[in-house]
Amino acid sequence: MGKTKKRKLNRRRIRALSAILFSIPFVLYTALVPEIKAGAVTTNLGDHYLDPLIDTLKYLGSLGTPQTVEYSEGTSLPVYLMKLLKDNPNLTLVFTTTYEGVEYTFTIKGSEAIVDLSIPWYGPLWLKDHYPTKMRPAK
Repeated sequence: MGKTKKRKLNRRRIRALSAILFSIPFVLYTALVPEIKAGAVTTNLGDHYLDPLIDTLKYLGSLGTPQTVEYSEGTSLPVYLMKLLKDNPNLTLVFTTTYEGVEYTFTIKGSEAIVDLSIPWYGPLWLKDHYPTKMRPAK
């Protein structure tokens, strides 16, 4: 096999390998990011630590009266949870988390929830910039 054929073969291998490597994160991303279609929100996460919170918010949202839920697990909130809040303007989520030695408490009213499909998970620094926040040194 000549030098030129070897180079072409190596280039094809590199292209094929890079296509595989770059598609893996995309596949993982699409498996974890919620699908939002026609007002319905579903997730591909199966059993997830947020399920009890989501079930509680759905139930309280169905009551139609103002309700406040306090939650303190995890460090970020997924877009499908924000969509659930936005669809239920009577709900308020008070979310407390610790990040880099600071305890943050965010108050997210359903009527003010921001749903941006380009942001799959809303972290504490993003939440701090968009919602009323109390901060104190972590214990």
